[in-house]
Amino acid sequence: MHSKEFPWAQYKPKDGILVVQPVWITEREIQFLMQLYAPFIGKEATLLYATLYGELSPSEYESEVFSISELLSMTNLGMPDFYLAKTRLEGIGLLKTYRKEPTASRPQTYTMELQAPTSPRLFFKDALLSTLLLNQIGNHRFEKLKQRFLLSKPGDLGENDSAQFEEAYRLPYNMESYTRNHAQENRMVLDSKQQPEFEFASDVDWDLIEGLLKTEFVDLNSITKGVRKIVDALYRAYGFTEQEIAQFLVIASDLTTKVIDEEFLLKLGQEAAQDKVTQLRSEEVVEAPVTEPTEVQVVEGASEEELAIQQLIQAAKAMAPIDFVSSIKTQKKGYVSKAERQLIFDLVSVSGLPNEVLNILFHYALVQLDNATLARNFIDAIANDWATKEIKTAQEAMEAVRNRDLQREVKRKQQLHNAGKNNYRRQGGYQEQLPDWAKDSQAKEKQTPAPTESQSTQVSSDLAEQIAKLKTSNQREQQ
Repeated sequence: MHSKEFPWAQYKPKDGILVVQPVWITEREIQFLMQLYAPFIGKEATLLYATLYGELSPSEYESEVFSISELLSMTNLGMPDFYLAKTRLEGIGLLKTYRKEPTASRPQTYTMELQAPTSPRLFFKDALLSTLLLNQIGNHRFEKLKQRFLLSKPGDLGENDSAQFEEAYRLPYNMESYTRNHAQENRMVLDSKQQPEFEFASDVDWDLIEGLLKTEFVDLNSITKGVRKIVDALYRAYGFTEQEIAQFLVIASDLTTKVIDEEFLLKLGQEAAQDKVTQLRSEEVVEAPVTEPTEVQVVEGASEEELAIQQLIQAAKAMAPIDFVSSIKTQKKGYVSKAERQLIFDLVSVSGLPNEVLNILFHYALVQLDNATLARNFIDAIANDWATKEIKTAQEAMEAVRNRDLQREVKRKQQLHNAGKNNYRRQGGYQEQLPDWAKDSQAKEKQTPAPTESQSTQVSSDLAEQIAKLKTSNQREQQ
């Protein structure tokens, strides 16, 4: 199978791995990993990180080169689980991977650059990281962890009686024997306190937001990287406009201290998203005929199914994930649960998948598979797979869905075939005869008529109906 279908196929057992630590990692950072990151990155990703760290000598910048097969043996992971664990570490900023092409003297080699986990102070200050942890372990355990890493206030220590530098040391007069090597100093391993911040791309029109905030007397210097990270996640996950986000920033801003409360900002956005969901559910969904979309070029002579797919792609591009899911849930007489809202937010924050791709994934789970809810493990597994395949458009996501269904059908038929072979026995050229009840059942199956053309078009009709409702819901919200 091509690596486009299975992205881990690009990795071969003989490929080499070199582990490096540009930031000096200690057991203190490993403790932070186990307590703060492990609950939401998963046991496989945690094991992979710890194993890679174990290959570093306590006093070395880099490890010896070893093979992927050795790594799989050490972790007891299969290639798909290894790949998934690696992408989870990369997605949260704990690992960077670089590839070197093979040569005549060495195989293809991957340099895995371990990044140090952030300190508890910065972790709990980062609204996105702390939200991922809170969602996984619950508020009680979350507060216990925060208390564990709080500094206790010391009592009265008395007067400072420490010696001063000049009391203990005398500088030498002759330093000609020592020449500093600045280029070498710049290559020294960094301490964990100097680690770079986890970067997060932004799709928001910040010029528009800053222009709106100037009229509200909000200090633009209060818009930190953390604030931008939260705003971008709210923008993508819940479909807020720049005008709405500017209002959130005004409410979350303290004009006295000139600081924007990141946790309050995130809470404002999530509560506003819940209000949008409630409003959508309270409104009656009016069915409308499927009309030809103006933004999608319809191929002349396209079938009903092709037209429905084109309109699904249009809806996926036009709607925010929370609105898209809410519209489907309303049609199914359901509702978007708190866990589903959090899942949508997490995917937007971490996966890097565009909204239109996530919407196709949600449609696949809720409509095509007819699941009642978005199951985190199922959705997360497919999202990870699509992220590694670098799926960027709704069209590519639809193709991935087709390929996945095709693989499932091939596997199902193979299982049926194998089951038939197991029931078919030959002994010395004698073929076992079927019993009478089995012959009757087999005869009835042969008499069962094949699916009619009307039945085969039912799927496309249902899809068209779903798109019509999605489109109607979206148009109503924009009015």
